[in-house]
Amino acid sequence: MTIMHIAIPDDLKDAFEKAYPGETIEQAVERLLRAEVAKRQQMSHSDSASLVEQFRRIREQTPSTSDEEIRALREEGRP
Repeated sequence: MTIMHIAIPDDLKDAFEKAYPGETIEQAVERLLRAEVAKRQQMSHSDSASLVEQFRRIREQTPSTSDEEIRALREEGRP
């Protein structure tokens, strides 16, 4: 386990102790960090899924090219 040292303003510490009696700041920080990491991972996953959907739409909109058409283009000297 890693130990982190952070400064928390007194007014925030007092407000925390009133809002979360019995919970330590360490517990709260761990809970918040876990939630934020999960949110970022979910965001990253949804960004990837979105990119895949964009590629699928592009592929659906692009007309197919047959083997014969590709060969004809190559014979014309086009890649």
